[in-house]
Amino acid sequence: MSWSDGFIGIPWSRGDHGTKSTHCWGLVRLAFAERFGITLADYGPAQGLALDASAIAAHRDVWPWRKVEHPQDGDVVVIRNGVVDDHVGVMVGRRLMLHVQRGKSAELVEIDMAHWKNRVSGFYRHAAVGDDEHV
Repeated sequence: MSWSDGFIGIPWSRGDHGTKSTHCWGLVRLAFAERFGITLADYGPAQGLALDASAIAAHRDVWPWRKVEHPQDGDVVVIRNGVVDDHVGVMVGRRLMLHVQRGKSAELVEIDMAHWKNRVSGFYRHAAVGDDEHV
C-alpha cells in the first residue's frame, strides 16, 4: 500500500478542492497536508483553472520551492500543454505521478510514459519535504 491510495478515484471538479472532488492543485494540496503536514497556498476562485499550475510555475523558483532534476516522493510536477504550464501533480516514489484531470478521477501514472515525459516542465521540491527522507 502507498500513501497515495486514499486519493485514487477522487473525481475531478473545477471549483471544489476536497476529498469528494477536486482539481489538480487541490489534489496536490490534499496530498501535502495529509502526507507531509504542509499547508500549501489556496489560490481561491482561480483554483481548478490553468492558473493553478501557473501559480506554482510563477513561484516555483521562490522559497520554499526549488527545481530538482531527479524527482522523489512528494515533489510537485509541473506539466505543460504546448508552451503553457497548465497542470500539476505530485510524485509518488520516483516514477509515479498522482494527478487528476478534467473528466477523470485521480490516478497514478508513470511519469516516464511518452505522453507525460514530453510535457514535464519541471519537478519542484518544497523545503519542508527534504531530500530523500520520505522515500
